[in-house]
Amino acid sequence: MDSEIIEKWFAYWRPLQLGLTSDGQANALTLTLGVFWARCRGGYNLYRWVGDRRPSQPGRIVGAAAAGSLRISSFPYVGHEPSTIYWYLLRAVGGGGVEETTGHQIRRAEFDADGEYVGPHPNPPRMLQVEPILGGRIRLRWSYDPTDEEVAPGRFLIHNDAGTPGVVDYETVVGSVDYAVGRPLFEWTSEVFPDGARVWWVVRSESPDGVVEDNAVSLATEADASGPAVHTGVTASRTDDMS
Repeated sequence: MDSEIIEKWFAYWRPLQLGLTSDGQANALTLTLGVFWARCRGGYNLYRWVGDRRPSQPGRIVGAAAAGSLRISSFPYVGHEPSTIYWYLLRAVGGGGVEETTGHQIRRAEFDADGEYVGPHPNPPRMLQVEPILGGRIRLRWSYDPTDEEVAPGRFLIHNDAGTPGVVDYETVVGSVDYAVGRPLFEWTSEVFPDGARVWWVVRSESPDGVVEDNAVSLATEADASGPAVHTGVTASRTDDMS
């Protein structure tokens, strides 16, 4: 246990460097020349990186807050590049400078080509299913898992490749279904397609502010507009067997 605490402490404490590492400066160790911990009541550290959502090690510390804080901001010198997705991780740190190692408090921040913040994304739908039903229509079913969501969806958008076969048109919404908290399954039925038409489908979640997540999970099926085969030559006869 003691060795584990020491390893956590040395993750950013460098006495010989007088607290002049990037994480040491973020934790105000330059004020103590790296000799002792400055926030005696503990607090929070904010990390940031780009790339994988869960890297082996988080990026550098870009923000800090005192114990009891309900809000944390990045330092003024920390900027954001256009067309970039950043990942932020919040960790609590104790009064002795030992920081937790969990990685569950992760949030995404995306910026568009103009450098504008895109906004929180809802989770993508799960367990998408498509099936043909008689009459040439196609039924879609899916579920939604709110675990670790940034924001709940306002509705689901349905896209297909009816315009150009094999290429899903994400600019055209062919249908939508409102989200309901706690609802286990969502369903939507398409218009009529010609018999044998093969159609690809994608369902995406949209936030109440109009931010759409970008999953590309697609499924295809063929429409069935012909109905069951007609049997000819059917005859009926009377029988006395009532068993």
